[in-house]
Amino acid sequence: MACMRKLLLILAVEIAMAIVCLSQQIPLDLLGRLTRWDGTHKVLFFGAGIIPTKERPIRAYANGIPRGSDIEIFKDFPGIEQIIVDDISAGPNGSTVIAGVLQFGSGNNRDVILTYDSSGALRSTWDPEPYWNVAVVADDNSNVFALGSRSDENERNARYPLLTRYTPVGGVADQGLYSTNFREGSDAIDDNDLMAHPILMLWQDKLLVFAPTANEVLVCTLSGAIVTRRSLREVLLAIAKTDNVAEASIHELMFADETHVILNLIERTTEELENEKIRHLMDERLRPRRSYRLDLKTMHFEQISGLTGGKRIMGVVGDQLLLLAPSGLGFVLETQ
Repeated sequence: MACMRKLLLILAVEIAMAIVCLSQQIPLDLLGRLTRWDGTHKVLFFGAGIIPTKERPIRAYANGIPRGSDIEIFKDFPGIEQIIVDDISAGPNGSTVIAGVLQFGSGNNRDVILTYDSSGALRSTWDPEPYWNVAVVADDNSNVFALGSRSDENERNARYPLLTRYTPVGGVADQGLYSTNFREGSDAIDDNDLMAHPILMLWQDKLLVFAPTANEVLVCTLSGAIVTRRSLREVLLAIAKTDNVAEASIHELMFADETHVILNLIERTTEELENEKIRHLMDERLRPRRSYRLDLKTMHFEQISGLTGGKRIMGVVGDQLLLLAPSGLGFVLETQ
């Protein structure tokens, strides 16, 4: 019995050491930055949104450890004052694809799709004008799928494709998923009022799309034809009723697969909805969140337990959740 106990203790120590080695501590100065979860390649990026010149470079983590070198866009484009990083995707051979806007001191903006290699060197710059792309995902052959709206949109003739597939050299290979598929038109793919970001994810031979303003999840072919679509409005009303709040809104959505999603929600009371001062004074990133698993076939939802002690869901890896969890004086990435 003593020998068995000793063996179990040794095994427990080895397992604990293995877990520690798998997840390097996340620097505290990264925690205030917006993130992008690449559900296709299971990579977490720190460094989305508006990036001023003094901000740290973009950093990625895969399997709990840094993926490739940091990406410093400013060194490649002299004269820019800030960058808006709309979305980031991992690519083949450790590469990284970034959809964003370069803002120059002259007041000129340049919409771009950038590709960096694993060493952090810029390898290509595509000009997708007139498109401003808000979500991107790269496949294993370096094709890039992008979701975006046109800067020259004509309200009298607003029907145009929101989805573009670019070849590995930046040419347009295919387009689809038209703006008229949504009641909101091209606004359907904009961030919602809680900064929920549009999602584009490759799943087998399909594209999974989250349109935040429309509150819709779509499964599409690679050319943008809609296979299935689900509105999330009714389920959000049901969650708000269950939690006894006035409103439940999506702050983050993550696909587990084509029929299951994780919802990070922000909930508001009637007082908060009626009092604009309270709403605007509260930092949404610091508000208490509830997280739910949702089956898109049955629309059954269940609250995710175990998110205590400041843990936050950052992504989905297989049937496990990727969590950002406090550890000592910093944070680590762990699965649950």
